[in-house]
Amino acid sequence: MDRFYMLYVEGRNSPTVKHVSPTSVEKEAARLSRQEQNRGHKVFVLKAIASCVADLPPVEWDML
Repeated sequence: MDRFYMLYVEGRNSPTVKHVSPTSVEKEAARLSRQEQNRGHKVFVLKAIASCVADLPPVEWDML
């Protein structure tokens, strides 16, 4: 997966939209910060730096 960015408005819901470029996320951050309901709340730009996946171990059976 390629690098992406998300926005978090302090005190609001969790981020849900992925932005693929710094330009698009900065533009959206500015738009969100101007909305009436977000005034006075910081808008954070979050950058994905890594990911991981844990595989489940196989089920082992002991026959009795």
